[in-house]
Parts: sequence; C-alpha cells; structure tokens
Amino acid sequence: MNEKKNALEIKKTEQDKIVSLLKGYGDTDSFIASAKIYFDDKPELLQTTRASQISALYQVAQLGLDFVDVKGFAYLVKFGDRCVPMIGYRGLIDILMRTKKYKKIEARLVYANDECKISFGTKTEIVHMPVIGKSKGNMVGVYAVALTIDDIYYVEWMDNDDIEDVRKHSKKKDGAIWTENYGEMAKKSVVRRLFKYLSIRQEEKEIEERLNKALELDNDEFGVETEQQEPPEISKPKSEPEAEKEEVENGKFTEEESEQEEENEEQEPEQEKDEEPQEKPKKQDDAIRSLFA
Repeated sequence: MNEKKNALEIKKTEQDKIVSLLKGYGDTDSFIASAKIYFDDKPELLQTTRASQISALYQVAQLGLDFVDVKGFAYLVKFGDRCVPMIGYRGLIDILMRTKKYKKIEARLVYANDECKISFGTKTEIVHMPVIGKSKGNMVGVYAVALTIDDIYYVEWMDNDDIEDVRKHSKKKDGAIWTENYGEMAKKSVVRRLFKYLSIRQEEKEIEERLNKALELDNDEFGVETEQQEPPEISKPKSEPEAEKEEVENGKFTEEESEQEEENEEQEPEQEKDEEPQEKPKKQDDAIRSLFA
C-alpha cells in the first residue's frame, strides 16, 4: 500500500532528537504516531512550513506530552504559514502530577443552576453539585482543586469577571482561541492561578523546568499576561561548544535550526567540492511572538 502523498514526515535524525527530548516521559513511537494522526485529522497543518512543524513537535516532546486527542495535553494550530503548539490545561496538570505529591488536580466549570459552595480559612473545602435533568443556566465561574497525598486541599476560584480580566489581557482576546474554546481557556486560567500555590520539591528540578517551559510557551502562544517574575540569576557565559551542547540537552531550538538541519543534510554530498559553501543569510523570524500581534 502506498503511503499518503501529503503526510507528516519525520526523519531519523529528528526522531533521535525527539527521543532525547522526551527523556523517559513518553514512548517515541507513540509520540510520533499521535503526531501523524493529528496531522492526518487536520490537513491544513500540512500547509505550514516543515521547519515550523518539526519545531512544534520538539517543543511538545520536551514537555513529555503528546497529541492524543482524548488526553487534551497538547494541540497544533495553523497561524499563517506556521504550525504553532499549544498546551492544554490537562497537559499542565499532567506535568505537575509527575511529582507524585498530588492525588488529583482538576478544574470544573460552574453554572447558575449548580449548587456550589467554597470555604476558605482554617478549612478549605468545596462542594459542587451540578444540576441534572434541567437547564444548567449560564456559566458563572470556574474552580481548580488540588488534593495532596497528605489529604490537604488547595482550591482556587474565578468568577466571570476574573476570567474576563484574563481574556482582556490576551493578545488574541477576540480570536478563536477564546471565542471557540472559552470553557477550556477558563479552566486553564484557574489552573495557572492555582499552580502559584503548589510547590515542587528541590529534587524534582527537571519536572519544575518542564512545567516552567510549558507556562512560558503558554504565555507566548496565548498572550496571557502574568505577574512579572524576578529576573533570573546571571550565570557565567559559557563557551560556544558548551552552550551548543546545553541547548540540545535542554530542548532549545528554533525554526531556523530545523531549516538548517534540512539544508545541511541536502548539501552533505557537495561538501567535497573545493569551493567553500557560502553562509546563507540568517532569516529574521518573528515566529510565535508575532502570531497574535
């Protein structure tokens, strides 16, 4: 049987990089299979640049997530000629659950006809009884709850005004991200706020780094403004070989690098020529930052 003429192609070198980025938090074959199925279901993604496609896969792989639809961990969206990764709120939860410190973390929408009571103070508690058998009414808010292995609850609540305040600060407040996925974005907003109170042990630094990368990617893609972070500590500049090695290990890459990898592979047979290949001008790439400008 012939393979599809227009389908996602992942080269051996790219597969090897995906293996290094997953770092034990996912099966490479399953990841690649989920990506190919995702592209098959959304053929418009094949109209994007191949460099942006591979870059998007790398960014999701470094978080240890995949594109299985029922999980809702990560998504790919076409913006112009670029394939852009987006992390679902379930993806954020999955990363934090790897700490084994929490029994559950979840987010739920609350509607006008639901019975919902939240108490804070010396005892944090939430009772939510969704209405059954009649109209649920309009959405009135959203909450996220985390239960630790020590049976301690953390609860965060946002009403419609809170959610709207987040949306108004989004670079794409009137775009499809919010208009077509309002409930999911509301859940994501409250999960992000809850995460400010949840701690990660020092020995779980890698999980913390993955979560931070997911949140940073979320900031860029969704344009949600967050509280200003303290500036990172300035470390001693690394030599070029060390910096390059660290970028590969940490999963830092750009679409230009994906393009350059392909160009290098195509040019390998010509390297024996006496004439030195001219360095190609570096393309300016506003990439993801300008997508919502």
